[in-house]
Amino acid sequence: MRSVIQQFSQLMVKSSCTIKSEAGVVCAQNKETFQKDEPMAGVRGDESPLSYLQATVCYYELFKYDKSNQDSWSYERILDDSFIKNLEIVGMWPFEPSRKSLNPIFFYDSLHHPVVIFYTIQGDEEKYIQKHIHRFDCEGYNLKVGTRVFKYIEDSSIPWERMS
Repeated sequence: MRSVIQQFSQLMVKSSCTIKSEAGVVCAQNKETFQKDEPMAGVRGDESPLSYLQATVCYYELFKYDKSNQDSWSYERILDDSFIKNLEIVGMWPFEPSRKSLNPIFFYDSLHHPVVIFYTIQGDEEKYIQKHIHRFDCEGYNLKVGTRVFKYIEDSSIPWERMS
């Protein structure tokens, strides 16, 4: 699991922890007490906005190895305004234009918790845009995740992996 976290320039595994998938459950384990915790409890970073954005992607990447995971996650499905504009130019954006920016957002909430919000395109036959809200603890990278459908379209034959 260390190799998953090493992909992110602003993150690293805490020296006191190991992160592993054991019996299909991803967790952080203290090397001395062997106490298990949420996997992001074993991650540290520089607490920059980029590190929190990377931590949200890292969270999903780690949970690819968890048996409870039902999502078809890919960082390539994260939306931003320039990607959408390019699809609109070539006539491949099936949704109505949005007045709201779909760029990823970072801010601190009123209780000083770092928050990252981004949007992803989901679905195979029926496409929808999903809003992901990630609220971190005041210190560290433990987080709570909320998702909801933002926009929905029934018929679409457009492949949604990023075009290179």
